[in-house]
Amino acid sequence: MTTHLIPNGTFLDAELDFGLSMLRQVPATQQLVASPISVIFALAMVQIGARGKTRMQIDQAISKGAADEATIEYYSKLYKEIMSPSNGTQARIANGFFMDEKFNINREYVNTASSMYSAKVEPLDFAQPEQAAKIVDNFVSQATSGKIQNIVNAETIRDAFAILINAVYFNAEWEYKFSKDYN
Repeated sequence: MTTHLIPNGTFLDAELDFGLSMLRQVPATQQLVASPISVIFALAMVQIGARGKTRMQIDQAISKGAADEATIEYYSKLYKEIMSPSNGTQARIANGFFMDEKFNINREYVNTASSMYSAKVEPLDFAQPEQAAKIVDNFVSQATSGKIQNIVNAETIRDAFAILINAVYFNAEWEYKFSKDYN
């Protein structure tokens, strides 16, 4: 049985404010394709494990300070609804958190991120940046049906201790088709 998401004004306001704030950071002269909800999903994954001031700031940005349980439940349901195919529309969102294997990943965090956001949480050997980059790239490629490849490289990983990644795949027929004449 599918439970449909009931729109929540607090979260809708947070999503709108966050998206507009994000877009305001880009100069009007630049072109940009951005997915504020992708960034929100990534922040929701961070929020699960964050503490103190960091958690408060994320809470304010993605939920206007709503209770943690309500935030997790709302974005989990939103994620599942987006992932449900409807009317020929196919969307896939892949959330991944890859951390250097030198660090311990909290089991409760792994369980929550996996169950609520279908996130892949995996330790990697960042001392082997080529291999770690290949693993992350394969994850993104699989999640996007091969449409996004080579998103990270050894240089990206060399000085990192964690990678939080969100990839979106969207496939649908547009109601109003884009004319190549406008290109």
